Amino acid sequence: MKQTTLFLILLSWASLQAQNKFIPTTESTKRVAQEYHAAYMGLEFEKMREILADSASWEDPTAQELFGLTRVVGADSIFAQLTRAFTGVFEIKHREDDYRYSGHFAMMETLLDYSFNLGEGGKRIDITDLHVIFIYEVRDGKVVSHRDYADYSTMVQQLNAQRMADKSSSK
Repeated sequence: MKQTTLFLILLSWASLQAQNKFIPTTESTKRVAQEYHAAYMGLEFEKMREILADSASWEDPTAQELFGLTRVVGADSIFAQLTRAFTGVFEIKHREDDYRYSGHFAMMETLLDYSFNLGEGGKRIDITDLHVIFIYEVRDGKVVSHRDYADYSTMVQQLNAQRMADKSSSK
């Protein structure tokens, strides 16, 4: 009986210690993730690079089939990948944001509208209502993991519709 009581007291104490660390960790994650996400949405890749841990990883599993993007490790490699991937993108607007923070993780869900030049004679392409979920893991004030999950079928449908409209108008 005494051993069980002692075990429960130690378990309660350990749980309280973890809870005492949880709120400050969550608040730190929120601050870092918001700064990082603002830089991402603002296409400020240099600023993102400063917030990434040197050994950070980036991945968008939903883009692999469409764009051939794979997991990238290392802040410099991530910077290079995003700089290449966003070539031609000149505006991103996000709306209907829903951000959640828990411990070391930030989950940011949003609808994106963005504009880019596909290299098709300098023609502006506009994509609206791209549903994206971003998950960032923050440790020691740095983003150590960045994951994007997007509904790219929305983008493909809009691109196809714009190309069909262009073909029809050129006849």
